[in-house]
Amino acid sequence: MHDESITNYIEKIKADLIDKEHFVELYNIDSVITLMRKEGNIIYLCSIINCQEHGITDTGIIIAGYEKSLIEFIHKGDISSKKELIRGNLFLVFSGYDYSHVMIESGVKNIKNRIHLLPLIVDLERGKVFSPEDNLTYIPDYPPGRNFFKDRLPKIEIEQEKKEQITVLINKEFKEIEKMELFREAMNKTRPYVTWSLLALNIFIWFVMEASGGTENVNVLTVFGVNERIAIWNGEYWRLLSSMFIHIGLLHLAGNCLFLYLCGPLLELSYGHEKFLIIYILSGFLGNILSLLGMKYSVTGISAGASGALFGILGALISFTIMERKVLPQKLYKSLIKNLIIIVVLNLLVGLIIPNIDILAHSGGFLAGLILGYILENEIYTDEKKKRNKLIPTAGGIIFLLMSLSISYLAMTAPGNISYYTGNNYLRDEQYEEAEKEFTKAIAIEPDSSDIYMKLAITCLGQNKIDMALEKIENSLKMDQKNLLANYIAGSIYQQKGDLEKALFYYRKSIEIDSKFALGYQGTGDIYRLQKKWALAIENSKKAIEMNALLPSAYSSLGWIYLYQQNIEEGKKNFDRALSISSHTDIKALIGTAGIYMYRGDFTGALGEAEKIKKLKSQSYIGYMIESDIYRTEGEYDKSITCAHTAVEKKGADYYTHFYLARSYLSYGKNKEAFTSLQKSMELDCNEPSAYELMAFLYYRLNLLKEVSYKEGGNKMYRLFLANCYYYSKDSDRAEKEVGKILELDPAIIEAYLLKTSIFYNRGNINKAEETIHKAKEIDPYDDRITYRKAYLLLQNGKKEEAIKEFTCLKDLSNPLTYYGKAFILYLNKDFDGAVKHVDTALKIYREDPEGHLLLAMIAEGKGDMVKAREEYKTVLLYDPNRIDAKKKLKEFARE
Repeated sequence: MHDESITNYIEKIKADLIDKEHFVELYNIDSVITLMRKEGNIIYLCSIINCQEHGITDTGIIIAGYEKSLIEFIHKGDISSKKELIRGNLFLVFSGYDYSHVMIESGVKNIKNRIHLLPLIVDLERGKVFSPEDNLTYIPDYPPGRNFFKDRLPKIEIEQEKKEQITVLINKEFKEIEKMELFREAMNKTRPYVTWSLLALNIFIWFVMEASGGTENVNVLTVFGVNERIAIWNGEYWRLLSSMFIHIGLLHLAGNCLFLYLCGPLLELSYGHEKFLIIYILSGFLGNILSLLGMKYSVTGISAGASGALFGILGALISFTIMERKVLPQKLYKSLIKNLIIIVVLNLLVGLIIPNIDILAHSGGFLAGLILGYILENEIYTDEKKKRNKLIPTAGGIIFLLMSLSISYLAMTAPGNISYYTGNNYLRDEQYEEAEKEFTKAIAIEPDSSDIYMKLAITCLGQNKIDMALEKIENSLKMDQKNLLANYIAGSIYQQKGDLEKALFYYRKSIEIDSKFALGYQGTGDIYRLQKKWALAIENSKKAIEMNALLPSAYSSLGWIYLYQQNIEEGKKNFDRALSISSHTDIKALIGTAGIYMYRGDFTGALGEAEKIKKLKSQSYIGYMIESDIYRTEGEYDKSITCAHTAVEKKGADYYTHFYLARSYLSYGKNKEAFTSLQKSMELDCNEPSAYELMAFLYYRLNLLKEVSYKEGGNKMYRLFLANCYYYSKDSDRAEKEVGKILELDPAIIEAYLLKTSIFYNRGNINKAEETIHKAKEIDPYDDRITYRKAYLLLQNGKKEEAIKEFTCLKDLSNPLTYYGKAFILYLNKDFDGAVKHVDTALKIYREDPEGHLLLAMIAEGKGDMVKAREEYKTVLLYDPNRIDAKKKLKEFARE
């Protein structure tokens, strides 16, 4: 058949459709003729493609392009309201081609779920019309083209059953399209104004709270109406509604707003504005009620956020989807069910894995939404609702109401021992004195409560009442020896008291109770670090991380081990991880990071970390202590003292604040003020060995050694003080005896080894001094004091190269010994001026350091300035009356 015959045939189809079936030509482009007839909201299309002009592949390309052009035409033309349902036939006219290759290309098209084109293949060579569905020559009974083809189809008898199957198949697809159109029409009927209003309200309240002090500030949260149990039990029931509009932090707000933006419109347009708001408010309210009920049995005392209301939306959508599964488009139904189940499962997993997720509020809101979605009628399938029995939803509504009232009553009724919960609130806010008062009332009501005694111990620790804390924790353990947290806190108390063996016992006991208790491993690692058992310290710290990879303090504890070992990169990596998990609030990690900056000599960076610490409510005093240390290192004594004073004002019950103030005074040469501050530190059970060394030095410098009470016994710190007092009194034998007693009590006290080394050195027994420092090095190979002393002894034995190697190991730029090491290396290379600069830098940190003045004397002697050398050697003996090298030099000068 020629091209002219095909063209004539196509023109005949076109004429018959226009004349007999009242079609109009829509367009004629690129060998594609499209005609249209509109009946109500249904548009019938008939498209004809002259395939004789193209190859099989080209025809497939034309069909694909035709879809795109048709969509564009619909969007631009009069049929752009997105309400019309479009049906039609796509005629592919061939002559002499194997049309089977085209069937795949011309399957039933569904453009934007609105256009249905049934493909029909016209084979003019054979005079037949085929459908690609099993090569059936039967066209279901619907236009367009029905009349035109009725007389042109082969006279083949089709079984009625087969006809029905074909008709059902086609009608089913049309029905799905009609369902989708009905659903789309409902979605486009109005706009989700309530959802938009709720989004705006949540965002507005968040910005107002941020401007008022921050959405993570407990005081701001309380004022704006967070779900706070004590306040509600005291009659502030409005918080059960207000809290659903409060979000803690930007991430909390963003997550909930995204959820509301994605899911809210679908539910609102399905149920209508009023019912959507009812579901939202009641779900949020009941979520908060269940959360409040859970607060009776947990430490957490506050909650906030729209999560309960959002899970109500989720529950209602699930109810809607299940109830209307028969009338919803099947593709939409399957998609909704799958996505909703995934959301529920993911949120449940998140609630179980991530701490501080209020899973009770989520559960309460979800159940409320599930029930309300069933009880309330949606606005889309109202005809279907009328057919349903009203009895079950009504009964469900009554049961739901009664259950809600019962749970609300249980949740809002204050418990008998409300002091316990009030105490928990004060404890959460770190108001330890007030918390102690409330827990004291609570223990009067429940005298056998291990938990309340444990909380009392925590409040005492917060006030630095260490002995009282120990008494309370012992009572707690009497009531319940297997109280996990009580055992851990007992370990913490003994650690603060310096009794490392008992601390280790209780940390290990907590692990025995729960082998996965991360804090127990962390505490154990801390003790091993203090005992200089490095492998065990690292092993337990890593075990803590293994048990809880989201515990910031576990990473910071491991970071401190690496920092002490001067493995700076590993230390920083762990501190960064701790800060990342804790949102930059882990105090140990912040202090460690500041320590790294100081180690590197970056005091500006260290001050930046101190500023961050100062922003932490209960830990701000530590920031001032770090600032004090930085300014002292830089020789800015007034600033150092001011910062240390501020730390004392903020936390006068902490011995460390007084110790830091004493060091600032000492660096400035204000020995009397330093003495007073150290006394106060020791009254508060100071457990820092260097504090007792300094106290003995101040007794010597202030001529108070005669007032020292040399009594037998006492703990290792008192004996360290006595040993140093004997040393400054030039009674080296008794000093050595006390050192022996100290090492019997604790063989890891490095200060005892250093003092013993000095005793042997000043006796002229270099070999014993080296032997002692070697033992100290075995215990702690990372202590710069040991490294420096070892290098100095090597130098005295004429081992210059070995000494330089040890001096080179000193790298902490916040430690004066590092500058002395640099000075010694320059001195040995006869760069006296360079050496003096380093010594001067070190003496800024501690003016009365005999090591610095000894170096200045040696440098002066090297330069031939004997007058200066003599003065410096005398200064050495002023600060250390036993220094044998200074004595020898002065004797030599005297003989000369």
